[in-house]
Amino acid sequence: MFRPDQLGLPGQLPPGLPEARPAPPAPVPDDTTRWAWGLLAVGLIAALAVGGVLFLLRADSNPDVVAGTLPATSTIPAAAPATPIAPTATPAPEATATPAAAPATASTAATPAEPTPGSTPSPPPGAAVPSDAPTSDLPPFVPEEEGFLLSDSGGQERLPAPVASAPAPAWTTALPGDVVGVTGDEDLVAVAVDTDTGGRLDAVELDTGEPRWSTPLAGGLSAPVVAGETVVVLQRTEGSDARVVGLDRQTGKEVWSTTTPDNGGLFAVLLDDGGVLLGDIDRVDRLDPLTGELTALVSGELLRRGSDAVAAYTDGTVRVVDLADGTPRDERFVGPIGEDGDFVFTDERVVVFDGETIWSINTVGQREWDFTPTEDAAQVRHMVLVPGGTLLASFAGGDGTVALDVETGEVRWRSPVPVDLTGAFDGVLRGAGATSPVQLVDLLDGSDVGSFLDLGGSGNPFANGLYYAVTDDGLTAYQMADGQRLWAVAADELLDRHAIPGGIVLTNADDTITLLR
Repeated sequence: MFRPDQLGLPGQLPPGLPEARPAPPAPVPDDTTRWAWGLLAVGLIAALAVGGVLFLLRADSNPDVVAGTLPATSTIPAAAPATPIAPTATPAPEATATPAAAPATASTAATPAEPTPGSTPSPPPGAAVPSDAPTSDLPPFVPEEEGFLLSDSGGQERLPAPVASAPAPAWTTALPGDVVGVTGDEDLVAVAVDTDTGGRLDAVELDTGEPRWSTPLAGGLSAPVVAGETVVVLQRTEGSDARVVGLDRQTGKEVWSTTTPDNGGLFAVLLDDGGVLLGDIDRVDRLDPLTGELTALVSGELLRRGSDAVAAYTDGTVRVVDLADGTPRDERFVGPIGEDGDFVFTDERVVVFDGETIWSINTVGQREWDFTPTEDAAQVRHMVLVPGGTLLASFAGGDGTVALDVETGEVRWRSPVPVDLTGAFDGVLRGAGATSPVQLVDLLDGSDVGSFLDLGGSGNPFANGLYYAVTDDGLTAYQMADGQRLWAVAADELLDRHAIPGGIVLTNADDTITLLR
């Protein structure tokens, strides 16, 4: 920095310069000139101040630039790149759904696939997804067209993907006794077996059929449920209580156990949120599969389950609670319904059969509509709610099945087929009457679609849009939409079939199981 005496202050000259001569006096400007020069000076000072601020801000924004210095390397590109012209989009060919192999677990990182020529690449992770992009919260083995098994209580169970072409045996493994129940997920098949010495739970690898573990459990076992890292099974004892056991899915070691009353109808169901529902003839509890903790939801004389709630009828009153934690949602008095009574519920109403009439009551206790069956005191087998606001009432008498508009009570159609179990797939209802053929009924108008024989017992025959029927020759797949045979696989001494994610498990008379995929 220069010292003040080197800057030529008034009355001084910088050293080494010749003696200055006095300058001739300048003319005195008028007032207008003085104002112009003043404004110019103010403008120059303001411009310098703004420029300094901008320079400091630019320096702060670049950590490699120190205020008051120049960067070692220029940050200005030599030439701005030209903006590329976007190629004209070519529509990709229409994709055909093909059943995939068992998906990887959720914890496995997905490997990005190479983009198909002509297709639109997927956005990178973290990028905003267009509002019209299809989204789904379904498990990976469920197709976009959802299929549900609709139980007589109004609950919905999501179904595995169908095997659309004739499968082949992947493996066969021997078991030490009669198969009680089969379940599976992406890489595991769990089988409950009844042996001469008691119950046993076996786990085999889905891809190879190789044993993973085997755990003996005394007493009769139920069909197992795979809930995350835990395999849950009910172990019935000689007393009035059942033992609920949680086993580690990798090792088969017991993680926890608890007891619960068993009144003869105890069963376990896997919920969409990963919890397990324990139901009996008079109560519904929720089980945490990680800890074995039981939470009482509701109890009563008659129980019905919805998609996110469960309800109980007791002494003329219907109580509705959340399926997640039992929080009360609704309560209303409907009066006595008798031993043959039934009810279903929605968020807007409860529909009751009191032994003579079906009628609806809304949230403020007003009776909305009535429907009287043709026969006096007809017995309702089941009442089921299906998508589209349709209430199905299946009678043991000549009425068969009647479809009612749940809001108005208007009759939509009648069918002579009395429905015991229902499964809705692509607008089709499966109605099983008193005779052995499975009968298909169109949900839109109640007309007959077709029928076929099924000699199977208690296995799970449903896939999403398909029905796997046991025949004298083996296994046959029928399309639920029209009843047409899709494929058939020959099998000797076939007892039952179980649709699981990744294939079909067959139980055979020689105490073996076979995976078709």
